Amino acid sequence: MTRRASSWPAVVVHIAPKIGRGEAEDLVRVAINEAPAGASFKEGIQRSRRLSELVGESNLDRILDPRNCLGAAPVMVDAAVASARAALK
Repeated sequence: MTRRASSWPAVVVHIAPKIGRGEAEDLVRVAINEAPAGASFKEGIQRSRRLSELVGESNLDRILDPRNCLGAAPVMVDAAVASARAALK
């Protein structure tokens, strides 16, 4: 497994409302473990019929795009910077 295996939480978050978090994590874990050596994370998901159905081919690139996996990070960084600036005054 290569490239973007770190994006697995985004896949879990996307499919968990449909099947539950535990099953979502299990499906992704199996896809990672069963993917052939050198396969990308995306290819691992595509090889799993169940994951492919749950994620949807049209959603896959968007879900795996790291720019969409930031969550609340930008807000937290802005708050930390503002707090640091205030402490320096």
